[in-house]
Amino acid sequence: MNALRLATRGLGLRQLRSSRMNIHTSAALRFAEEAAVSESAKLNFSVPYKALYTNEPVHTVILPGLVGEYGVTGVHQPVASELKPGLVQVFKTEGGDPEKYFVSGGFALTHEDATTDVSVGEAIPLEELDASVAQSKYAEAKSQMEAATPDTPEHAQAQIAVETYEAMCLALGVTV
Repeated sequence: MNALRLATRGLGLRQLRSSRMNIHTSAALRFAEEAAVSESAKLNFSVPYKALYTNEPVHTVILPGLVGEYGVTGVHQPVASELKPGLVQVFKTEGGDPEKYFVSGGFALTHEDATTDVSVGEAIPLEELDASVAQSKYAEAKSQMEAATPDTPEHAQAQIAVETYEAMCLALGVTV
């Protein structure tokens, strides 16, 4: 007889379900308690020509994953993710203002110890971007994409530009 059957012998179905719920609830509470007292995550963030952060302790990093935005903290599980063009936000302290960078895309790898390596083709501090330039570049790229024949290199390049400038406008809070 398996251990679960032995452990639950004599319990009714309602009691068994209740005990399972308590196990899950207590695990979630333990995880929340660990998160509250955990150490900071460590961030390595670089572009091909320089390191922006090297083993820097941070509270949270929010990354533009290909399948959605996600945050990394000191208790994050290991994950590898492709990054799409978008906003990287680095919170050095809990509740502090984030340092914001627009990235062109890249990769992020979070290790078991919550050290996160972020490697991107380009990272620009958000305050260095001009919203009106991003809007005009988006419109220009969109017209180039519409003029290009589908399934050609020109169309693909224009589509990449459209997606990048659209993400840039979104990061700057501008509608396109």
